[in-house]
Amino acid sequence: ENSIGFHNPTEAMRVLGDSLGFATKGEALLRQALAQAGVNVPLKVDLEIAKYLDNRGEKKIKWDKNVEFKDPFGVQDNF
Repeated sequence: ENSIGFHNPTEAMRVLGDSLGFATKGEALLRQALAQAGVNVPLKVDLEIAKYLDNRGEKKIKWDKNVEFKDPFGVQDNF
């Protein structure tokens, strides 16, 4: 019985809100540390994900398009 976990919308929203808060705080702390080190960080950091998909790790793992799943709600487009 898990009546206060995953299937509890109120708790799920609380956890999501907490995660967003921690992520935002982490980004702010990172930007502060980089600024103190003299690193100029742009407002938007656009990751070149294709650069990181192939030749990962010591085994040089390749990206397998068959295991990719698309965002069904298009949320990633907002980032």
